[in-house]
Amino acid sequence: MYFPNIPVIPYEGPNSTNPLAFKFYDADKIVAGKPMKEHLPFALGLLKAAKIIEDGRIDGFIAERYASYNTGIGAKIRAGETTLEELAVYAEAMGAPQLPGSGRQEYLESVVNNVLFCN
Repeated sequence: MYFPNIPVIPYEGPNSTNPLAFKFYDADKIVAGKPMKEHLPFALGLLKAAKIIEDGRIDGFIAERYASYNTGIGAKIRAGETTLEELAVYAEAMGAPQLPGSGRQEYLESVVNNVLFCN
């Protein structure tokens, strides 16, 4: 129990006038062969995944990170319109690659944590 000083919140049904009672969540009601309380963690996961998608910051990050695949050789790779030979010539012309920049993992972690725990 997360809050030992708070009594169990009862299920009283949709007609209850008790503002602190569950009206639609009956923990012991069987749904698809399992009690509702066993479905709750999965439902919460889906709700949080939807919030991450709705937030849009990760989509913006991905669009920015992979923008080079929208034009030039990147677009040809995505469309399947290039060969290994063409890619080898392209890579040779570029010379030695620069060290990779930050993947901004901390930023992504903060976005996910913000959505999961602050909203």
